[in-house]
Amino acid sequence: MGVAAASNAVIAKLKSTAAVTALVSNRIYPGDAGQGVEEPYIVVRRPQGDTRNQQINKRDSFRKTPLAIYCAGDRKVVNSATNVADAVIEALDPTTAVTSSQTWGTVSVDHCDVTDAYDVSENPVEADEIGFPCEVILVDLYHIC
Repeated sequence: MGVAAASNAVIAKLKSTAAVTALVSNRIYPGDAGQGVEEPYIVVRRPQGDTRNQQINKRDSFRKTPLAIYCAGDRKVVNSATNVADAVIEALDPTTAVTSSQTWGTVSVDHCDVTDAYDVSENPVEADEIGFPCEVILVDLYHIC
């Protein structure tokens, strides 16, 4: 199981979390959302510049997979991206330091660490431009090999 399985596990967890789906419905995508997708939405993918450095702990039979979760907000709603990001962190962060496995979709997850979160919004420069609100959450997912 690699990045695709880890992404699918996070997507399954987010789609099963009411606070997340209340904001984005089922608009949670692996890799890319495509053009013309209704806002707000979430994209789960490998972090930009990641070297595919999945660490495997053979003794404990789990793998650490880094992922980036892009929370794209609704351009017409103030703090939309922040609200989505907060819901995602709340859904994933309680699993930090959990010692027993959980199943997210079809993947056994040991725990998930939120390692960073930051704003990558594009702000308008000219009066007729529309900014694009987006926050990124970086996580390390520890899942069973």
